[in-house]
Amino acid sequence: MEQTADTVNVKELLQQVEELKKQNEYFQTEAKNAFEKRQQTRAELEAIKLEKEESIKKELEAQNKYKELYENTAKELETYKPYADKVKDYETKFATIQEQRKAEILNKLPENMRIAFAKIQDVDLLNEQVNTIIESMPTKIGVDSSKASKGNIDYSNVNVKTLSASQLEDLKQTNPKQYQEVLKRLLK
Repeated sequence: MEQTADTVNVKELLQQVEELKKQNEYFQTEAKNAFEKRQQTRAELEAIKLEKEESIKKELEAQNKYKELYENTAKELETYKPYADKVKDYETKFATIQEQRKAEILNKLPENMRIAFAKIQDVDLLNEQVNTIIESMPTKIGVDSSKASKGNIDYSNVNVKTLSASQLEDLKQTNPKQYQEVLKRLLK
């Protein structure tokens, strides 16, 4: 039988495949051995650590230092317990005061704005932001700021149809004469 170039190439390729398989098996065996050795070394290291910890404990127990150290630490912690209780009391009082202060600050705002600002936890930041909002809000409609402290409100330049019932009631009680003028303007 005559061998052609194709058959020779196939035989060479088969030999190369066999060699690669052998190399692959060798590398797999070596890798498996390396992994096993690594696992064994880890187990030995863990055993050494545990053994060392046990020997330290036994040494401390033999010298009674372990118990002594524990007892001293426990006594020291007991001396701090009253202070810790006081700190807890102060924390509770502080939280109560902060909540009261927060409620007072939120009460400065109109009710429809309180919900948005209630989420702010830092009371100082809340106070600062609320004060900024209050300063930027217009005062009562038509309030003459020089007379506002006396309760005098100038409604002469105000669209009286925009007045609320509470503003009309305030006007009625503080300045009946101007209230009559506003009623006349409303009825026109």
